Amino acid sequence: MFNVDAANYALSRQADGFDDFLSHDWRTSRFSKLCTLLVVYNSRAALLAAFLACPLIALGRTVGALPNDRPSSCLVYVVHLFVLCCWQRLRSILRPPIMVFLDKLCIAQSPEQAELKEKGILGLAAFLNHSKRLVVLWSPRYFSRLWCAYEIAAFLTDHNKHKQILIMPVHAGIAILLAYFFSSWMASSLLIVLGLLRHGALGVQLGQDNIWTVALGAMLWVVVPATLVGVPFSTLSVRMANHLHRVPKQLKTFDVQSAACFCCANDHKHPDTGEEIPCDRKLVYRKLEEWYGRPTDTDKEHLQRFNSLVHHRLGRAVLRQMPHAVPTAPFLCMLGAAPMPWLADSIERMLWRIQVDEDACDRCELAYYVWAHVFLEWAFVVTMIFETGLLAVTLSTVAARMFPNIRHTWRLGLLVFTLFVVPGAVLTGAFFVLLWTADTAWPPTIVFVLALLLGLCFLRPTLTNHRLAGAIEELEDAADVTPTATPQPSFSTPDADHGSIVRMPSGVSVWSGGFRI
Repeated sequence: MFNVDAANYALSRQADGFDDFLSHDWRTSRFSKLCTLLVVYNSRAALLAAFLACPLIALGRTVGALPNDRPSSCLVYVVHLFVLCCWQRLRSILRPPIMVFLDKLCIAQSPEQAELKEKGILGLAAFLNHSKRLVVLWSPRYFSRLWCAYEIAAFLTDHNKHKQILIMPVHAGIAILLAYFFSSWMASSLLIVLGLLRHGALGVQLGQDNIWTVALGAMLWVVVPATLVGVPFSTLSVRMANHLHRVPKQLKTFDVQSAACFCCANDHKHPDTGEEIPCDRKLVYRKLEEWYGRPTDTDKEHLQRFNSLVHHRLGRAVLRQMPHAVPTAPFLCMLGAAPMPWLADSIERMLWRIQVDEDACDRCELAYYVWAHVFLEWAFVVTMIFETGLLAVTLSTVAARMFPNIRHTWRLGLLVFTLFVVPGAVLTGAFFVLLWTADTAWPPTIVFVLALLLGLCFLRPTLTNHRLAGAIEELEDAADVTPTATPQPSFSTPDADHGSIVRMPSGVSVWSGGFRI
């Protein structure tokens, strides 16, 4: 964990200001942070790319450039995942990159760069004041780390009420990706299996005698992989909800003097080389006294003043932003990509129908086909994906609050998985049975409307909960604590280096990290 390679600092360049300031706990998994940052910065662009790819895939199937079968529509997932992972590079071709401050690369860490490190620590507030937004990758140990507390303290010195803070549970990225893979597998498998069961309407020709064999194989094909992905998703959601349930107590008992610091924990010696490490705590306390101290203070009143600020102002902001284990806004962006193969297939079927009915002698029949066999199917699948996803998040939050001390979280995860899968399976089965057997489109339409109303019931409380979980929220001004000093340095014009990485004049730098919105 303690990698202080001096070459890391060379990755930075100069900049006038920052779009985002990343605050994180160093001990948390880098993979978790990567997944969360991909979801935060790239999910919207990936969703748009998947949407634009649907008509192209449908056209390719129609003209014969792609195999004219339903699995070809699943190529939209390739487009979505490519943009999700690479949008930070693609964006630089179209727009300027997002400039992000990352302390591990932007503040010198090696013992040989002790002077630069001191400048970086002392100038942290100035750089936060020139950041448009603070992005907190929250973990259960976040508020117990001195560096994290210091970054929060520096951010709270700014009197600009329009400053924004985004709080993301650091493991939310993995949970959202698991939900995406679960929903994508369910949507694509349902698309392919239903094509097979239509007796040649779309896909492989099957005889009546093979119906039950195909149905049994289809259930195994769909259910087993979905369970292997869905149960970990629900378990992780319950675990995160359980951690968030303890946040109020963490904030209420926060004490900067008890916050852990790597240098103090290792007796100010490098764990590998044994070299002396400068004490970060002394520098942090020095800045806290400068910001929150008063001439009449006799002891450590400035530290208590900062503790009070965290208890009240930060506590309100955190609790309003984190009502659910999985932040809703990026969660919906990722879920929105899951039914995209259905959209591509629907467009292809409309094009196919138009080609078949070139005379267009019966427009009513064409309109009925589009409604009953194209739009209604796609709209129902989209509704069910969002409904089951929101239901899973809601159940995870409720389960964690009802059983906060449960030892084996996977049991609650399995229960949550069952509770959100069974209603979805019942509604889906009823919808498609009625769609195939009813003489009119009214029975499946009624099931669709019922599913839509249930989905709105789960979505409405989330949207009306002040702000979306994980969405940007303005911090309230602290009337009880007023910082005594907020440094405002001047910045020079940035060096041109493809606009990706920047360094501050005082020795502290900003790193784009390759992540851009």
